[in-house]
Amino acid sequence: MKQCPNGHIYDEKMHSACPYCRNDGSSGVRPLGNASDFPSTLPMGGAAAFSESSAPDSNFPKTAPLNAGGAFGGQSNASNSFPETIPVGARSSGGGSSNKMSKTVALNPVSYNEDGKPSAGAPAGDDAVNPVCGWIVAVDGGKTGYPFTIHSERNTIGRGAEFDVDIWFDGAVSSKGDAVISFDSIGKKFYISPGSGRNNVHVNDRILLTPIEITDYDRIRIGTTTFVFRSFCGEQFMY
Repeated sequence: MKQCPNGHIYDEKMHSACPYCRNDGSSGVRPLGNASDFPSTLPMGGAAAFSESSAPDSNFPKTAPLNAGGAFGGQSNASNSFPETIPVGARSSGGGSSNKMSKTVALNPVSYNEDGKPSAGAPAGDDAVNPVCGWIVAVDGGKTGYPFTIHSERNTIGRGAEFDVDIWFDGAVSSKGDAVISFDSIGKKFYISPGSGRNNVHVNDRILLTPIEITDYDRIRIGTTTFVFRSFCGEQFMY
């Protein structure tokens, strides 16, 4: 590389004289002429990155990352080790002073249960699937026809996000849990038992004091709401 009297840096192997100066040697930009007299490409910011007194260097980076100047505080790059990608929020989290940026940013996905309410910390994806084994459906009150899903094993019933069946619309339901419905996959039967709350639960108008078996169309009163039970798994079908 060679520097002309006007401070321009050019490749003397490609040009016998400075391609940026006029033929009379004065400073300026040479009018367009033979395309072969000019280098095919110039790196981004190549002219501004070097002052007239800086040593010439042909090792320009081939590309520059998106918004490289903003991401690195507008300083001339001292290293060509740019990150391949800029993560979401990199400019604010990195503060423009470090190249050590995270490669990905989690999107904090939200999952929803079968009742259309956000799950309380339940993981999303296939690993979170718990097979449907039956339902209880409200048949009176302001939420007639509202369904709740009964899964395998134990299903706690109460008012609050910590319960498997959260009867959120009935203020008379205990926040400590009123009942538990369990599916016995070996015996292929459903059972209901009292919960930890103070409320009484009735099954077909009879008070629930100990675990009992329930079958299709049994009526279960919890709080001020009556539900009808319907099975999906059993003698006719199993996963």
